[in-house]
Amino acid sequence: MNNIIIIAAMRDYDSAIGYQGNLLYDIKEDLNYFKEITYNNIVIFGSSTYIKLPHKPLIGRDNFVLSRKDIDYGVPKLKNIEEVLALAKNNPDKKVFICGGESVYKSFLDYSHEIYLTIIKTNDTKIADTHFPEIDPQNWKMISVRADEENINHKYPHYFCKYRKK
Repeated sequence: MNNIIIIAAMRDYDSAIGYQGNLLYDIKEDLNYFKEITYNNIVIFGSSTYIKLPHKPLIGRDNFVLSRKDIDYGVPKLKNIEEVLALAKNNPDKKVFICGGESVYKSFLDYSHEIYLTIIKTNDTKIADTHFPEIDPQNWKMISVRADEENINHKYPHYFCKYRKK
């Protein structure tokens, strides 16, 4: 299955992605990139990540929550990896984006074909309690990298990287 893709944004020096369920950085260009890449596709969030979204469900995308909890999230719920894999198999014309959090990323590294990763260059010391898993260069190859056009004057310079499984 080549339609499962991880999408995330992380701090460069420690792979930090969040604190108490929130993103560490609010970068408009990264959010626009996320919207552009995921639009008309499927997005899957862990329950804690989905609950913290400011606007949900995300418009123009098929939203799902990955959770074993008996909670109504207002969108369809998938209970395990097998259900996500079945969803991907039954929707070969759509990309299935894995949107976090930390444990969901770890669970799907072996099943994903690509990783779209925004790397945020900063020396700040914001506290973080969640991190993106290590990308093993034996298994993944960076196939593209581009700086955001606004990077030069941005408070948090960032780069859009794309990895493909070897």
